[in-house]
Amino acid sequence: MNASTKPALKYVIPIILLMIPLMCSSQLKVSQQDDKTLAVVFEQSLQNDLLRWWYPAVIDTIDGGYLSNFSFDWQPASYQPKMLVSQSRHVWTSSQAAMFLSDIAYTRYARHGFEFMKNQMWDTLYGGFFNIRAKDGSYLDRSFKNEKRAYGNTFAIYGLTAYYNLTHNPQALQLAQSTFYWLDTHSHDSVYGGYFDIMDQQGNWLYLMNEAPKGDDWERRPWKDHNSSIHLLESFTELYKVWPDKLLRARLGEMLTVVRDSLIDPKGFLILHTSRNWTPISLRDSTDEVVKQKYFIDHVSFGHDVETAFLLLEASHALGLENDTLTLSI
Repeated sequence: MNASTKPALKYVIPIILLMIPLMCSSQLKVSQQDDKTLAVVFEQSLQNDLLRWWYPAVIDTIDGGYLSNFSFDWQPASYQPKMLVSQSRHVWTSSQAAMFLSDIAYTRYARHGFEFMKNQMWDTLYGGFFNIRAKDGSYLDRSFKNEKRAYGNTFAIYGLTAYYNLTHNPQALQLAQSTFYWLDTHSHDSVYGGYFDIMDQQGNWLYLMNEAPKGDDWERRPWKDHNSSIHLLESFTELYKVWPDKLLRARLGEMLTVVRDSLIDPKGFLILHTSRNWTPISLRDSTDEVVKQKYFIDHVSFGHDVETAFLLLEASHALGLENDTLTLSI
């Protein structure tokens, strides 16, 4: 591995470390290997046990972007909507794989997804990325319609930044910057800080009343959530590394404070939803039946708790906060 693989190493190794027991067919005792042998194991596992199943199987050679729905034996399903989160994550993954493996094929896969995002998922009328499109990138008259989400748009920033790190394509950086500005104009709360997740096409805040929307089953409600918030923190961190913009720095610092000080319960877990002023939305005084029915409003997500610990530290480091004992103590 040469120097060009280093940017991706810190992202790939933690994932592979967790999956090594499942992926390695050999009887190697990883803990006894030196760094060089570990690197070989990681690279082989990444290629042979993970990436080769997905790529190029997910490449949509007809309409562009990436396929999402497959049967157990990797046969593509007939229904293939294009969700911004999955499209962005494939751009990120293939960009990181290209840098980590120095493999030009993954550069092509990343470019393939970038072009679809840029040409089919960006709203040329009102700005911002649509949450879900049809397979060919057109309007999908099911469930999500022309909805936009901070959650999806922040993954777009994340994927575009990775693609820019790989290719130095100025269009990728410009699109990431445009996405940040769109979010800051429409999703950002200038009163209490943070961002609202769900918006209509014009960028007006919405809150989904039911877990599975039907028709116009929406209600305007100014709630915030930890899932979109921690990933905004994540994408702002990565974008700031390549674009040290003054406003972006301010928003990154704001999200660090919001996640650390307003979204973590004193007992140590993330609060799923809060009101606009960061008051927790809690079902703890409700009946068991209500708790079960409204589970998507109030529950603890252990995986997000662990992930957020890393994201807080990475944000702090990106901001150059030396001896950030407050963040370390959370």
